[in-house]
Amino acid sequence: MTIRRKPNVPLAPGTTAQQLMGLLMERQTMILHAIQTQVGLRILQALVVGNEFGNPTGTPVRTGFARGSWHLGVGTLPTDEGSDEDPSGAATMARGAAVVATAPFALPIHYANWAPYFYYLEYGRGQHGPWSAQAPAGVVRIVVANFKKLVEDVVSEFRAAGFPVQVT
Repeated sequence: MTIRRKPNVPLAPGTTAQQLMGLLMERQTMILHAIQTQVGLRILQALVVGNEFGNPTGTPVRTGFARGSWHLGVGTLPTDEGSDEDPSGAATMARGAAVVATAPFALPIHYANWAPYFYYLEYGRGQHGPWSAQAPAGVVRIVVANFKKLVEDVVSEFRAAGFPVQVT
């Protein structure tokens, strides 16, 4: 992914300090919204198909039902509990990316997997060990453990593109 900075727009003569502050706040909000979107997409990718912030293969696949059972909600848990087999994860990624891309700034994005057996994929079968050899340490727990690194990487990409971003 390449992040490009738009050229600075010259201010009109007579721009007031209040107007300038409004423009700066608007620009800051746009940058933060773009960061929110990128973080949301990377979390989705880590959960569904895998990336460096989660299990390299994402949600384990036998039939693709668990992979196709990821749903996203903005501001609340998703209510769509329908699932389709999606072994490649492409349809699930497209459906989730549409939610992330249209999420208003600062509203939480909730990720849920409605596969009835997902708990066992995540936590195993107690004393019997992991339920899936593809994800013995789970899926969600790995993404949560790597969340700070994921955000730092996205912010670093924005900085490299010339955006003045600071995370505290």
